[in-house]
Amino acid sequence: MKDEICEAIKNKRLLQFHYDGLVRVVEPHLLGRTTSGKDSLSAYLVRGYTKLDQKPFWRYYPLSEIKNLAVLDEIFIGPREGYNPNDKAMKYIFCRLAA
Repeated sequence: MKDEICEAIKNKRLLQFHYDGLVRVVEPHLLGRTTSGKDSLSAYLVRGYTKLDQKPFWRYYPLSEIKNLAVLDEIFIGPREGYNPNDKAMKYIFCRLAA
C-alpha cells in the first residue's frame, strides 16, 4: 500500500478508499510515520463523506484503517493551501509531494 500511495503522490493522482465506513476521495500529499508510531497519510479530502464536516478538509488517515485503496486516473494540480512538507506530526516521512 505504501508504494501505491507514494506513486500516487509522485504523479499527483487522486486516491479513493474506505475509511471509518465511508468512501473518501483525497489528494495525497504526505505519507509518513506519526510521532505515535502509526503509518499515516496526510491528505486533502475533495469528495466523499466525513463524519466531521469541518473545514479545512485536511486529515490524517492511518494506513491500518484504509480499506479498498484505488489510485484514480484523475490528477490534481499541486499542493493545497496549508500543506506542510515538513509536518512535525511525522517523525519519519516515506514520501511527500514536492512543494
